[in-house]
Order: sequence, then structure tokens, then C-alpha cells
Amino acid sequence: MWMKQILVLSLTLMISGPGWSIEINGFDLSSELMDANTVIRLGSVDFPKQALDEVKTETISNTEWEESNLIMGVAINGEARAYPLAIMMWHQIVNDELGGVPVLVTFCRLCGTGLVYDRVVDNKQLTFGMSGLIYRADILLYDKETNSLWSRFLDESVAGPSQGQPIFDLPYRITSLAEWKQLYPESTVISRNTGFDIDYSKTPSGTSSLGESVFAAMPTELRYHPDMPVIGVSRNGKAKAYPAGEVLISAGKVTDQFGGANLTIEYTVTQQLFSHQIGNQLTVEQTTWGTWTDAHPDTAVFTASMEDEG
Repeated sequence: MWMKQILVLSLTLMISGPGWSIEINGFDLSSELMDANTVIRLGSVDFPKQALDEVKTETISNTEWEESNLIMGVAINGEARAYPLAIMMWHQIVNDELGGVPVLVTFCRLCGTGLVYDRVVDNKQLTFGMSGLIYRADILLYDKETNSLWSRFLDESVAGPSQGQPIFDLPYRITSLAEWKQLYPESTVISRNTGFDIDYSKTPSGTSSLGESVFAAMPTELRYHPDMPVIGVSRNGKAKAYPAGEVLISAGKVTDQFGGANLTIEYTVTQQLFSHQIGNQLTVEQTTWGTWTDAHPDTAVFTASMEDEG
């Protein structure tokens, strides 16, 4: 299984002119915009699955997807399309065109965050893929035209020939297919027929082991975006955080135990709100990742458990 292939970053130092450069997966990490020593290698380029460069669609009124499925919905210039999270969790990147605009649809399953961008940068249309690298607990993308690395965290290229070039985000929403259908009854939906032999009813190998391998190499406070919603519990000097991204990966609902109490935590992505059933013996706080880790630097963190690839 690819889970066993996860490696903490091993830097290869190469002499380049008068100084040193750092190269990983064929990418030159020399950069003034990020600390290469905080980059983590998950696997090879396009790890674990290739981005989708060509998609087949079906109408939202005649789709095989159930209305309860969560999707990333994008609407541009009168054209709307739904990207099921069941597909995004596997491929994490879709290069598409919508309303005459080349779009980049991304979802980092490690941090549970989706973002959409315009693929035209400096008047050039780019095609993106997975670099196999993680920076600040978020996927680093690469473009196939210049072999530059791009950070969704910073919304710009952080290494390579395009270093410093911004990439501009586009509006989107994460919601249920049923709600998207009400908003955009003429929308199309990405089909399960992607050309890959994948059972999209299953989720990829779990972030429980993935998170442990990745997060062990970085400070706790950098594991997620500082503004990610979090519900935290504490008792007798011990604390545990439940980031929204992890609850989302767990189909929006988590059952757990902490401090001798049973917990049920739900996260409604359309409203970006938590609901919970947590015993009175625990102190509960709904906050953000940055605020929580400032107050609880030694916090434990819930990470989602997912099915094996097989």
C-alpha cells in the first residue's frame, strides 16, 4: 500500500554555481518565499494519484451521484459544475475549463481544504499536478509548463522559474449535491468515469497514519491553516482538538472518547458550524486552529480514519 511509502523529507543537496540548492522530486526548492527545510516529501510526483486533466460530465438531473454527496461547486459566466468530494479526495487536482475560463479545482485531503484558481498566469495557461510535497501542512502543486512549485497557502509560486507569480482564486462553495441542484438546476457533474480504476465509494488510505507520518516532522501549530475551524476539549490539563477538515473527511461526524467521556462531533460545511454532544465534565471551546494551539501547544489532535486502497 502506498501508505507504507510515506517518507519524511530527505534533502538532496546539489552544488549549483557558488551556492547550494535543494532538489526533491526533480524540483529546485531554492526559494526566498519558503523554508525548504520545512517541506515534507510524501512520495513521487503525482503521488498518490494523477490529477484529472480531462473530465467527463453528466447533467445534474441525470447523475449517478446521490443528492447527499458533498461537492465543490463552481459557477463561472453562466456555467456551473459540481466536483464530488469523493473524486477530489482521490485526485486532489482537476484541470478544467468552465464558462470559457481555464480553472484549477483543488482539494487537500490532508488538511480538508478546497480551493479554486484561474489557471491563466502571466497570460499563459498552466496545467497543474501534485508535486508529492507538503508545505505548511498543505499540498504543493507544480505546473507542467515551467516545473515551478505553487503554494495554495500563499496563493503564489514559491519555487522554480515562476517564483513570486501570484495565482488568483475563484469563488466556489462546498455543499450537498441537492443544494447545488436547487441553485443551479442546469449544472453538470463530474462523472465517476474518470479513466481510472478507482471505487469512488471508498475513501483513500487513512490520514490517521498519514497524518502521524507527516505531522511528526513539523511543529504542531503548522499542521493546519491557522483559520481552520476547530472544536477543542480539555480536562485536567490535557487537551484535544477536532479540526473541521478532519471531521469533514470523516463524513462530517466523529465519535470519540476523551477524558473518560464520550463525544459526538458534527461539522456542517455549508454553514461552517459545529454541533456536538459532549459530557459536562469536559471544557469545550469552538475556535480556530491558531487560537487553540496558542492556548494548548501540547494538544492532541484527532485525525480521520479512512478505508485502505486495497
